[in-house]
Amino acid sequence: MKIAEIPIYQHDLPVKNGPYPRLQVKAGGRPVELDIETIRKVWEQIGGSGMRLAVDGNRGWTTRDALRVSRECPETPSS
Repeated sequence: MKIAEIPIYQHDLPVKNGPYPRLQVKAGGRPVELDIETIRKVWEQIGGSGMRLAVDGNRGWTTRDALRVSRECPETPSS
């Protein structure tokens, strides 16, 4: 099963309304399309909560991949 196929539910993210200012997601090492889908699904759950989303490409992305993620996830603020 691809990670992006795993449903993300509110109860799977107990930090959504918790004291944490940031959620970090590891990415890279698999097709960038899966990372993009995962980033979007996570952001659907935490967007608007005040929590920041950090995506760590873990040296698994090329410069082209990083630019593609940035371009294809414009609704997800980057920091």
